[in-house]
Amino acid sequence: MRAAFSPERALPQDSATHLTYFLISLAMISLPFLLNGKADSEEISLGRYKLPPMCISKMCGAECPGCGMTRAFVHLTHGRLEHSFSSNRVGLLLYAFFVIQVPFRFYLYRRPAARQANWARRLQVYTGSLVLAALVINWLLRLISV
Repeated sequence: MRAAFSPERALPQDSATHLTYFLISLAMISLPFLLNGKADSEEISLGRYKLPPMCISKMCGAECPGCGMTRAFVHLTHGRLEHSFSSNRVGLLLYAFFVIQVPFRFYLYRRPAARQANWARRLQVYTGSLVLAALVINWLLRLISV
């Protein structure tokens, strides 16, 4: 039995899965350019329309590992690195993860034989594990510092 995060674990073999990941990643790096965020508030807007709070856990009074990620992405795409970092310290890493996913998933979509390559499996496992670990560690550090 293989471990969930084992590099030997196979990549999905169907093209539709890689196309879906490609489109989601493309949306995640593109959509923040359409949004605006104020540096001194949690408000995010699309033009003149203010978006509602998106995190259910935040509305319930708790923080999740991804709290502030939308604001982090918006500030990042508008060149406000300091505000991005203060919204969520893992924002830049997660944004880079999605940027890497665009060519990676497009390549795997177009080249089915590459889905069996060790380098592709390792890239998926190690980048995913790194981002997940960073989110959890950042969240735990935020809980400890409160």
